Amino acid sequence: LVGSTYPCGILTANQSGMALTTTVDAQGQFTVPITLPMAEGTYPFTLTIQSRDGRSRTGHLDVIVDKTAP
Repeated sequence: LVGSTYPCGILTANQSGMALTTTVDAQGQFTVPITLPMAEGTYPFTLTIQSRDGRSRTGHLDVIVDKTAP
């Protein structure tokens, strides 16, 4: 997962009880290396960002694995 949010915050990506945490850089950019199962399907993630001043936000993201050609 790659994105941008509060600079220098802490981002947690939680999927089925497995949480990955990373620090957001000074420009607000982050990368969270995730490994998805090989099986097709929808994998829901909950993303939570905690800023240095105590603000936090939570959002949801579905990652879809689809191996069927159009």
